[in-house]
Amino acid sequence: MLTYRDMTFCPFFTTCTQGNTCRRALTLTVQRNAAHWKMPVCQYGQKPECYKGLYPERETRDARD
Repeated sequence: MLTYRDMTFCPFFTTCTQGNTCRRALTLTVQRNAAHWKMPVCQYGQKPECYKGLYPERETRDARD
């Protein structure tokens, strides 16, 4: 199946330290461009390995609960 730009985008970019510079960020612009071309957008279902959270102490606490 063909998807927009033939790549997987990241919906978790808003809580990632690298989110502002990530080329895979699923921004509103990406969503609008995909809609314009009537193409589906492939996106990560889980946080990718490159993800670095803004609040790592919260993620650690949530994992223990």
